[in-house]
Amino acid sequence: MSNPDTRAEAPLADFVPMLDGRTRLLVRRGWEDAAEHLADPDAVPVDEQLAGGREPAIITTLPGGARIVVRRYRRGGVMRWVNRTHYFGGNRAFDELRATERARAGGVRAPVVVAAIERPGRVAGYRAWLATELIPGALDLAAWLHHSGADEERRRAVLMEAGRQTALMHAAGVAHPDVNLRNLLVAGDLGAEVYLIDFDRAHAAAHPVSRGRRERDLRRLARSARKLWAIISPAEWAAFREGYGADWPQGLDLSSPPPPEGSKKHPVHTAAPKADDAAGGEVSDDEAKPPVPGEETPPPGSLGTADP
Repeated sequence: MSNPDTRAEAPLADFVPMLDGRTRLLVRRGWEDAAEHLADPDAVPVDEQLAGGREPAIITTLPGGARIVVRRYRRGGVMRWVNRTHYFGGNRAFDELRATERARAGGVRAPVVVAAIERPGRVAGYRAWLATELIPGALDLAAWLHHSGADEERRRAVLMEAGRQTALMHAAGVAHPDVNLRNLLVAGDLGAEVYLIDFDRAHAAAHPVSRGRRERDLRRLARSARKLWAIISPAEWAAFREGYGADWPQGLDLSSPPPPEGSKKHPVHTAAPKADDAAGGEVSDDEAKPPVPGEETPPPGSLGTADP
């Protein structure tokens, strides 16, 4: 796996290329025994399902007792009526793995990817799926705000941590294609941990995210709060901004109403639900991902090799 951007590829040193028949896997070191259980997503035993998106994600228990989430990539839009399972460009699972690991290397709290898997079609294209460690007891931020019953101080603390995690992601050079309340998970005692999830179609660069893209992502987060009827007070948005820190886009106020429809500076898009999320339905503008530098497909080794 050669790539001149060593910062982009360095985190993948933790993964082992493996091959099971025609199925190509990148498996986290220490999880190699899981490969045979993940090589066919249709054969993965289902303990539970996580509703939301184009297809529920699967929770399964590996022989060693670890519980993981398996998410199969599914097409949306018009294409879903003729082809829901196959992709014909890029490397959907491997790309998401790269973006997730880049974010984690930058200090972002994100799910631990166990394996990224792709299987070439018999005629053309490929299917893809991703396996991550289950985050026990997590709620997406929209659900947490609705149902946690937390007091104002705790709500501000969680929003502050959400802002800090978002800033770390941007500083790591990762532009998330769908920053919304359902892609932030709250876990731990009293919501002490906030995770960012679903880096499908994320753009990972060797430099921090631009000011314009930061503002775009943050405005999308505020739109999702309105669409999901999540009440976030000005004081709570101020806590989010405080957590985000010094790189907050100048003049941006998420507690104020959005610009009018058709504004050239900050256009308001109509959200269309997308899937491929790990813990609930998304609120997505379903945009195309910019090309990621170093998109070379990792060369698969034989099952059990450790030469990424």
